[in-house]
Amino acid sequence: MNRLAKWRPVLSILAVAASLLLLASSASAAAPVPTLASTAQYKALVAYVAKLRSLQAKPTTEAQKAVYDSKLVTKHGAAVQKSSALFVRAKKVASKEAKAGTKDDGQRIRQAEAQSIDELQDVYAARFDDAATKNQQRIDALEAEYSRRLGTLKRQISDLRVKKAKSKDTARKDQIQDQISSLIDLVAAAKKEQGEDRATLAQNYQREKQQLRDEKTNAIAAARAEGQEAIEALRNRIKRKYNNKVRSLQAKRESQLLDLETKLTNGRIAISLMPAAG
Repeated sequence: MNRLAKWRPVLSILAVAASLLLLASSASAAAPVPTLASTAQYKALVAYVAKLRSLQAKPTTEAQKAVYDSKLVTKHGAAVQKSSALFVRAKKVASKEAKAGTKDDGQRIRQAEAQSIDELQDVYAARFDDAATKNQQRIDALEAEYSRRLGTLKRQISDLRVKKAKSKDTARKDQIQDQISSLIDLVAAAKKEQGEDRATLAQNYQREKQQLRDEKTNAIAAARAEGQEAIEALRNRIKRKYNNKVRSLQAKRESQLLDLETKLTNGRIAISLMPAAG
């Protein structure tokens, strides 16, 4: 029987911890990154394009149009640079969140793993104690059995020696001595058997302890492996979340650049519609 399966509810603490961490990490507050539309650079570009559109019916010299275009390009460039800066900042925030999530949730997983191992240590300490107690009970039972057997043999020998001493018949004495010698052989045989049984008990106990040591080693290794598996799953999840965030930021920035390019185009259209000054 696979004894490790018996302790699977203990090890499942790691799986529960990992699943709870999915909620814990997703609930973490993100550092605020301002939107491009809220920045001074974007507002300045929008306001300048609106100004150019308000002037598109006003006669304007080519020199003034060139000034307008130069300012438009400058404000557009400033907004583009701000968009890039916000993108970089948002990526840094996402990276920081990912690292913090990995560290904090990783610590929780390791704590759950340590708790699991501590419980396994307690479980196997109790099993070792139980094995030692049962082994001592077997030894006590063995000693009691041989004490009874040897005691009976020794009493028989003692009784025969008394009979031999009291007997006046030489032939009877010899007969009794033969009985005594047979019983002495039985005592020797019993003592030998007792030693063999003691050795068998000791060997069985050593095998039992080795089996427990192996099971304990395997159970702890399984707990650590499950903890490491949870850590790897956490890292992969955080990495996927970060990559998805970066893709979202890239798509957002591309949309911003398109919006800025449209405003640049609208400003230049407004400049081109300005009638020439007489």
